[in-house]
Amino acid sequence: MNEALNIRQALEKYKKIVQPIKGISMLPMLDEDKDAVELVEVKGQLEKYDLPLFQRRNGEMVLHRIIAVKKNHYLICGDNSTAVEKVPMERIVAVASGFYKNGKYVSCKDEAYLAYVRDRWKDFSSRKIIRKLPKEWSVMAALYRMAITGREEKVLVPNSVSWETVYKLCKEQMISAVVYPAVEKTDCPERTKEKFRKQNQISLNRWLLFQAEREAIYRDLAQLQIPHMSLKGILYGPLYPQAGTREMTDNDILIRPEDAQAVDRYMMSRGYRRKPGWVHISYRKKPCYNFEFHTKLFHEERVEALFGDVWERAKQASENGYEYLMSDEDVYLHTVAHFHKHYYWRGAGVRAFADLYLLRSQGKDYDMPYINSKLKALEMQEFTAFYEKTAGALFDGDIGEIDSEAVHYILSSGAFGTVENRARNAIKKQGAHKYFWSRVFLPFWQMRMEYPCLRKLPFLLPIFWVVRLVRSVFNADKRRKMKIELKAMMKKKNG
Repeated sequence: MNEALNIRQALEKYKKIVQPIKGISMLPMLDEDKDAVELVEVKGQLEKYDLPLFQRRNGEMVLHRIIAVKKNHYLICGDNSTAVEKVPMERIVAVASGFYKNGKYVSCKDEAYLAYVRDRWKDFSSRKIIRKLPKEWSVMAALYRMAITGREEKVLVPNSVSWETVYKLCKEQMISAVVYPAVEKTDCPERTKEKFRKQNQISLNRWLLFQAEREAIYRDLAQLQIPHMSLKGILYGPLYPQAGTREMTDNDILIRPEDAQAVDRYMMSRGYRRKPGWVHISYRKKPCYNFEFHTKLFHEERVEALFGDVWERAKQASENGYEYLMSDEDVYLHTVAHFHKHYYWRGAGVRAFADLYLLRSQGKDYDMPYINSKLKALEMQEFTAFYEKTAGALFDGDIGEIDSEAVHYILSSGAFGTVENRARNAIKKQGAHKYFWSRVFLPFWQMRMEYPCLRKLPFLLPIFWVVRLVRSVFNADKRRKMKIELKAMMKKKNG
């Protein structure tokens, strides 16, 4: 509550204050990267479409728009949100008198601004802002909570719940293997329960195969004197209550750039086929082996630069060995930064929150000044707070504390996000027109991955732009994705 008090005191002294914008809930009007809002004291009852700053029960400060005025409260929602909140009048801290857009001041009494607001909210009745969570989502979350924490909690299952839908949701989120022991304790129909059991067995078998193959590869890398470091799922897997229940599709391993060619020769001699990626090369072999060797952690240079000392901070897993362990602080930071990338790119599901929750449950004595300095440099402090808060609510607190907009986003994202999320997020950031051309004419670094011959013949780039477009038209899966992207662009243009 101190933040609200500080704002009120500042307004009493200075009459108005300017606050930077955080989050994306007021897009396209207010952008967290460059805009700010001018706040003044609240005098009397506010009106529909006013822009108040209010404080949630958990202390979080939020700037959203009033969409309805009631007797003792307001109904409030962000311009870019789908969740309506019932906010008591006493929780209003301040109200916007204007804002700075691209450095230019705009009064909240400006006619052009008011026209924007009316147009933005004219279809309020058809926006379906208040959406109830599916009962199956609540059951899935309860099962996952019990599976991850090991606590014996009663899972409330309404009679109308479709267990097949629960299974489908769990499979999309890649958690059906880990929730199987919890499902066993419910009245789930035997036919569906058997599906959970099979996924559990498949995950365990895959894990055993991965373990044996990875140990053999690590032994050979040590003989070749190639330093290597395990990443992501390899580190999170052992933290799960049952071995092998964190479903994995690949093994991520960090190597030094100068060792990439030696690793390539070795993996090809072992019978693997290579597939270049953004910051890694994937090596695949039947029946299910997939090893991704990274020469850097992130494609974005600014983020990668902040992890430049990861090798210097790492420790050897064994004396005189070549296997390295990332420092505890860097594991935490990499977890946050990697999830941030996925969340704002294509979306990501509940498994990422379990990874963080189990990581934090180890009780490690982190160097917090170091972590906080890195998060500040990464500009991820607010996201990290959301990540931590949501993980806590999912597994220890009240799931109802999670913002419903975030819940729907996480629920619809599956384990690895969706094409629709990617399109919608990119359009919000760069606009439909720019997004369209960026998808038609992919940048060279992306085209080079899709068409490796461009590495030696870069002047053929225009030809391969045409080749890519033609191939997309005649490929069913690519056509499906194109339709999704075009639908997102048209929706943005018409909305």
